[in-house]
Amino acid sequence: MPKLLLTVGGGWGVLAADACERAGLEVVGLSDDTLARLDKFMPGWWARSNPVDSAGGARRDTMTGGLEVLMQAPEVDS
Repeated sequence: MPKLLLTVGGGWGVLAADACERAGLEVVGLSDDTLARLDKFMPGWWARSNPVDSAGGARRDTMTGGLEVLMQAPEVDS
């Protein structure tokens, strides 16, 4: 089952991705459509990858908007 990670700090996302890999869980890549939708909420300098990291630019809607986009993404199951 593909996994998605959403964080406010890159280090936590890397640790979580590493833990997923060790547990045999796939950390999924994001589609171009999902990336474009996330661009509306994430700061301009975010890495555009999974783990999705606000890169220190979180605003009030960054995490909630990003989570809504990711919950609707067909490539994400959890």
